[in-house]
Amino acid sequence: MNQIASKIESLVSAQELASTQVDLVAQKLKACGDELRIQVLQCLRADAFGVLELTQIFDTKQSGMSHHLKVLSKAGLVEAQREGNSIFYRRPIQKQRGIEFLVASQLFGILDLLPLHPDIERRMQEIRDQRAVQSQAFFNRNTDRFAEQKELICDHEQYAQTS
Repeated sequence: MNQIASKIESLVSAQELASTQVDLVAQKLKACGDELRIQVLQCLRADAFGVLELTQIFDTKQSGMSHHLKVLSKAGLVEAQREGNSIFYRRPIQKQRGIEFLVASQLFGILDLLPLHPDIERRMQEIRDQRAVQSQAFFNRNTDRFAEQKELICDHEQYAQTS
């Protein structure tokens, strides 16, 4: 009787595992069932963007974009990355294993073959250009403060000489 119970238990756990894997695959495929979400995943190929940046790129409302990002996040196709007070979304760094990794890799491979609409590419470049301008302005504003702080750490002559 013990052997039968053990076989039934292993059969049930194998069925549960298969069902869980099917659910994970279905969740990823459902998340890609929307054109906007596919385009977001294409944009995140080599970049990370915040919600507001994505709303500019796709000319959508923040609430709608947040919903799409939530769907993609639940499916494991995007992850949030905090930088200071901002949250950026990117494709996940491959922490997934097994079937999840295989499905995500295949989906991304297919999406990366599809061309992005030229308007989307242009808006992405505008965001990158805005970031560059803001970054340059930050460093221009803080150059003097950096120089002051550097001298508090150690004079150049103290660390420049080698024995």
